[in-house]
Amino acid sequence: MSTIIRFGQLYDWALLPHKHKVARVAEREAAEMYEKHFRYNRRVRPATSCPPWVLGQELGWVVQSPIDITLTPVDDIQFGAESETDLTAVSRMLNRTDVWNRGDGWLATSRNDWLRFTQFKGIGDNWEAMFLPNGDGSVEWRLGWTAQIPDDMYLMVMGLDRSEAIEIPTGIMTAKQVNRTADNGGMSLAIRPRHVSKISRGTPLARLVLLHRQSLQAMSEEIN
Repeated sequence: MSTIIRFGQLYDWALLPHKHKVARVAEREAAEMYEKHFRYNRRVRPATSCPPWVLGQELGWVVQSPIDITLTPVDDIQFGAESETDLTAVSRMLNRTDVWNRGDGWLATSRNDWLRFTQFKGIGDNWEAMFLPNGDGSVEWRLGWTAQIPDDMYLMVMGLDRSEAIEIPTGIMTAKQVNRTADNGGMSLAIRPRHVSKISRGTPLARLVLLHRQSLQAMSEEIN
């Protein structure tokens, strides 16, 4: 029986993850064209001729950006505040007007217009933030879709080979964490912008890979 991951669209603007397919036929046709019509130009060792590379590129599902946006690095400071007076005092000390309540503490960020500006109409027609600071320069990007995986599986989130301006911290979620996204506002992607980067709707951001529980419990031993 095939292992299945199910994706659900919470909002019309969301783009569900998809399988990437390497264009091997197009590469073969290009190689034939060079050989037939050119004296020296050839395509003798394209990446598509390497099976391990192809399998690696087609592994899992690709996560896409649901919007057009320009991302900039986030400079944040974590702190605690027991009262509104403390909150105001720390904000002035740090010379940062943007403060975010995250869990048991606070984050103060430098002015990043895209963090506050990007809001979507959520459940109950309330305006909700698409981006939430995570600390250490990372941001939680709410994607507008849910996922469901089998109970004995894990879901690994990882970056793409060609991504340079945005770092995707590798993370592994349990089936319980993944499957409750339907009740908790959908899946989010942790990103860490490194440079100013213009992202278009549909741009590949990250990769999702299913892992079996046994793969996380695997042991190693030396061969004598």
